[in-house]
Amino acid sequence: MRVIFLVAICLGVSIGGATRQSFAQDKRYAAVDANNEAKLTVVWANDKDVASRRAVAACKRVSKTCSGKASYTNELDDVFAYVCCETPRFGCSIGVGAEKADALAMVRKTFDDAGFSRCRTPRYWSAETGKPL
Repeated sequence: MRVIFLVAICLGVSIGGATRQSFAQDKRYAAVDANNEAKLTVVWANDKDVASRRAVAACKRVSKTCSGKASYTNELDDVFAYVCCETPRFGCSIGVGAEKADALAMVRKTFDDAGFSRCRTPRYWSAETGKPL
């Protein structure tokens, strides 16, 4: 009985360790790079740098106006907000947050800090599915 109990404890520790390790390996990042045409492609990877590179590459396949700096998140419940502003020149950017309002606040702060105004109504994309919301 004692041997069986010890084996069960060892298996439990070993399984628990493998589970924790697989959670770390299963972490996914969603990323998207802004362009002026709103042709956004959300991509995923297990590493934020890989996801960012993939997002820039995906953008370059559909647009010549990519920002070259992807927005990313490892919280797949997050939302990407896409906004374009007219003044002092036309430009688009992406914010990310847990809710639409959070993502919008992030991208608006970016534009406000850079002195942009006359911004368009935002569009939103799901970090989990990559689909417009």
